[in-house]
Amino acid sequence: MYRLGSIPFPSLALDLQYLLDLPIPRGRSGGIRPRRGRETWEEFVRSVVSALRKGRAVPGSEWPDLLEALPAESPDRAWVERTAEALEARHRRSPRLALLRCEWERDGGGFVAISACDGGVADAVRTGDSVSAGFVAIRDGGGLRVLPRIYRKVCANGAVVFQGEQGDALAGAGDVAEAVEACFRKPALEGTVGRLRRAARTPVPSPAALLVRARAASEVAEVLAAFEAAGDRTAWGLINAATAAARGESDFRRRVERERDAERILRALGPKSEEGGGELDGAGRERNAGRAALSTALP
Repeated sequence: MYRLGSIPFPSLALDLQYLLDLPIPRGRSGGIRPRRGRETWEEFVRSVVSALRKGRAVPGSEWPDLLEALPAESPDRAWVERTAEALEARHRRSPRLALLRCEWERDGGGFVAISACDGGVADAVRTGDSVSAGFVAIRDGGGLRVLPRIYRKVCANGAVVFQGEQGDALAGAGDVAEAVEACFRKPALEGTVGRLRRAARTPVPSPAALLVRARAASEVAEVLAAFEAAGDRTAWGLINAATAAARGESDFRRRVERERDAERILRALGPKSEEGGGELDGAGRERNAGRAALSTALP
């Protein structure tokens, strides 16, 4: 886990499962260490996250800065710097901007992932259930992608949403900074929230059948368990259950892929659900393909 310049890293962005999966820091490895007398790393991590969430420490202050850690010759250097510049510029005019994820892995071909949201660009799916605009940028073996992302304030869930036929915002932008800024635009968020409101009005009497039809990447039983526990019997509830099921995935790239089950669910609902309910046919699936994808990356 890394910081990115001076972009705020809120305590709620700390992914408990990710921290628990980290190797125990030793000596001057750059990480935080359990205090004397701590019995387990898990106990220590849980106490740190609890303290941060109660405002007793500065979130992310122990993490190294990716801008300092990334070598000058790295092929990721240019786009990471442009992303940081775009976020710094937005933060100057929108103090509610927050970094949600910043990872760099060098082994196995490596990858870089950066995600942020702007609490100043928000809308409600339901009363008391708001989402904020944001993005996630991932560079792995498949190249660099910039995906629009919303951040659900209830339970601190994040969600990636593809707009239109082109999911990757970078494909229609001049550079990564332009793509990042496009993800924060209010009209795009309003369109996404409109679809999610309709999902929130669409009952799902047979969630298992819908997951099978959607070809979910996650285990159906795992999603159904989260769905039953939450008690929200709508398509929005199933979407949140699917994204929640991916939280235990330690590999962020795999987690994003699993969390795209929300996209698959929305496609499987079909165009009739846009008016508040109904099933879809094959043609409807084709028309609806590529219109939305959601993913949760936070606890």
